[in-house]
Amino acid sequence: MDNKTKIMLFFPVILAIILAIAANYIDIPFNNGIPASAGTIAAFTPSDLTIKEKQTVHSTPDFRAPLDFNRSVAAEASLPVNNPAPEQKPKEEPDKSLSLIIMSGADRTAIINGVPVKEGDRIADMRIVRIETDRVLLKTKTLKWIYLE
Repeated sequence: MDNKTKIMLFFPVILAIILAIAANYIDIPFNNGIPASAGTIAAFTPSDLTIKEKQTVHSTPDFRAPLDFNRSVAAEASLPVNNPAPEQKPKEEPDKSLSLIIMSGADRTAIINGVPVKEGDRIADMRIVRIETDRVLLKTKTLKWIYLE
């Protein structure tokens, strides 16, 4: 038997002996087998607890398991009649409100609908083309100026 195997076999035994000796020197005050710190838990009386009895569950005949394969599919399958799609109204562009313009040297920032934007940024399908002192130029299919409120 090599040394490694001997150490692996005897190490747990030696460790158990050392722990047993160390446990004799540790003093834990017990009161009837319960540690003294757990005395308040042991003195608990369930006076305010109410326990309800189990209620019986009533099931109806139409209740079935989610994976019930005994039910058959209807004999005739029908497709819904093709109704014409409702007319779609063209989307109205929400009004853009320009609330603030900040110009610091070459850096220009505008706040449109609470969102800070710079020249070249996009809001929805619009691109910010130009920011001036009191207005901002937006480009979609057409150019549109919005003015400071």
